Amino acid sequence: MTETLIAPVPASLPARIRRFAVWDLVLTIAIILLTGAFLVVTAFVNFFSAIFVGRCVGGTCSAGTAVAALGISWFSMLVVGVVGAIVAIVLLVKRRRAWWVALVFVVAAWVVGFLFYTAAAGSQFGSLDGYSALGALFG
Repeated sequence: MTETLIAPVPASLPARIRRFAVWDLVLTIAIILLTGAFLVVTAFVNFFSAIFVGRCVGGTCSAGTAVAALGISWFSMLVVGVVGAIVAIVLLVKRRRAWWVALVFVVAAWVVGFLFYTAAAGSQFGSLDGYSALGALFG
């Protein structure tokens, strides 16, 4: 008297289910965690950069503009990193390769942050107000 406790699987079900790659899941999670660690490190760097931004040599820079650009750089990296993590998780749920998406977004976050940080540390913000730092970067 053997009873089956598990319902039989329809014959059409396995054809619809994609194979799941464990290495893709592990690599994607590692890249997402790397993005988080990158954001923590850049938060500390931006914090200490903002502390010392008041030491302008010869009064050629604006502290408010530099601090605003540092905040914009970190926030933009956060947005790019979160969007990348969401897209990668959605791809993992759909059982598609996601490691390359997470890698593209972590590189994009680094590039965006580098551009904004370079603009904050540069001398082109001579006499701007803090809220116009974004316009000066793209203008």
